[in-house]
Amino acid sequence: MPPEARTIGHVQRVLFLKKSRFVGALPSADLSLIAEYLRERHYAPGETLFTEGEPAAAVHFVAEGRVRLTRGGHAYGHALRGAELCGLELVARSPSQFTAVAEEELLTLELTAEANAEMLDDHFGVYHQILRQACREIIALHRRMPKEAPLAAPTVRVAPPPARELDLVERIFFLRQAPPFARSSINALAELSRALTEVRFEPGTTLWSEGYSARGVFLVVSGRVRALSPRYGFEVQVGAGQPLGILEAFAQMPRWYEATVVEPTVALSGDVETFVDVLEDNFEMAMDYLAVIGRWMLALSNLLVAHEGPGSLDEYGIVPVGPAGERQAS
Repeated sequence: MPPEARTIGHVQRVLFLKKSRFVGALPSADLSLIAEYLRERHYAPGETLFTEGEPAAAVHFVAEGRVRLTRGGHAYGHALRGAELCGLELVARSPSQFTAVAEEELLTLELTAEANAEMLDDHFGVYHQILRQACREIIALHRRMPKEAPLAAPTVRVAPPPARELDLVERIFFLRQAPPFARSSINALAELSRALTEVRFEPGTTLWSEGYSARGVFLVVSGRVRALSPRYGFEVQVGAGQPLGILEAFAQMPRWYEATVVEPTVALSGDVETFVDVLEDNFEMAMDYLAVIGRWMLALSNLLVAHEGPGSLDEYGIVPVGPAGERQAS
């Protein structure tokens, strides 16, 4: 839409983006860039924005009006001015979790999946910032979880590695078994494999303690490492095929738990900046990786809603409804 035809100015668009869970913390220059990819959409009362279970085609920022959300055929909540809808599902390449219907004349700012892919392909800096923010939010969600809650970490099945050091072909085959790299080209996987170093650890080895700088990332080939933070009630066993330390490395945050080797462990290790360089060179791999991160966040968000109730979505502009389908006091 040409600027002269817009009803929402550029500055207002940036202000809406500042409320986004993914891009809200980005520098103003990045938000200004993203604002140019948004399009205005008008919906009449009763018109459907998206339907539960269908692929997420766009992220929607509610500019004017109100949206009614249902889930599983039941009233769930209302999305008010400033709310962001379907952003997480779009990043995760997951189906929409709600059906959204305009309750009154509605104006939204939409970023389509096609526009999002074009933007991230042309501006890797924005991609990198979104990846960093997503990893920070996953860490925040883990810290917020009750101690008894199951942890929604990616799980994979990998073939047992040989006793000797992996050669290049075996590294590529190992990486191919992990969801972020299942569709990556052989050349991209070869580039990543060459950037990694095989390391071995004995039981009882402390890889790092809370507060340590986080630059290195690990992909566990075999063995088991315990990640433990008594402060946050966090404990998880990281095994074959799973990443270790990658969230805080991408998030540019210190280690927030202690990592201790439980049994003889083999891992592929690399510097986070090298990993980022490989993603920049291989856009499809980068988008697949972001989708896995998005699905991880989506699973944790659903766990949080199950624990705290729909009210945990208030910060995203969604007001829950009561048992009878009436809006709760905000």
